Amino acid sequence: MSARYPSDIARRVTEDAEARRVKPGAILQEIVEAHNATLDAAGDEPITVRPADLVRALAQVARRERPAAA
Repeated sequence: MSARYPSDIARRVTEDAEARRVKPGAILQEIVEAHNATLDAAGDEPITVRPADLVRALAQVARRERPAAA
């Protein structure tokens, strides 16, 4: 499977991968797996998420950090 991403997303994924010394595909796999886990946990109900929260969550996944307790 292959995909093209906007340059800003590709740059961020590449930077994260280089910092963690993994391939960019590993970063993307983690993001997709986290997304799927969230969908599974949420069921079929649509949810509303603030963009800032989404960006923060994706950054945490990319850095393998656990989210802070709410």
